[in-house]
Amino acid sequence: MFRTGGWSGWGLLLGFTQGVVYGLKGRRGSGLGRQLTGDERVDLAARLPLKAARVLTAQIPDTQPLTGWAFVKNLAARTGACLATTRWDTGPVFAAVAAHAGPDLITRILHQLPTGYALLFGRAELTPAA
Repeated sequence: MFRTGGWSGWGLLLGFTQGVVYGLKGRRGSGLGRQLTGDERVDLAARLPLKAARVLTAQIPDTQPLTGWAFVKNLAARTGACLATTRWDTGPVFAAVAAHAGPDLITRILHQLPTGYALLFGRAELTPAA
């Protein structure tokens, strides 16, 4: 199922299928780790299994977080995959993270991140009315 990822080891710790495990390759986990800062990063790491938390926190956060679409484009460029495949593969990975984080923490994370991540986490991207 996941053509862009490789074995990272921490996916099975999350209790997901081999397909999702491939998506949980360090590039995706650490990619998210580069986008999160502060309490949300610490709280997410605390809710993940130890090896998953290490992948998440191994990267230094970017000074300017990417939008959700820019995150997917950056990940595609780093993995050599096409944009459609990368977007398709990212959804189950973020859903796995969301399952461990819980809805309240994901809401906090989405408030911290630029636009475009809600869809990656399987949520509607709501924008305030003008």
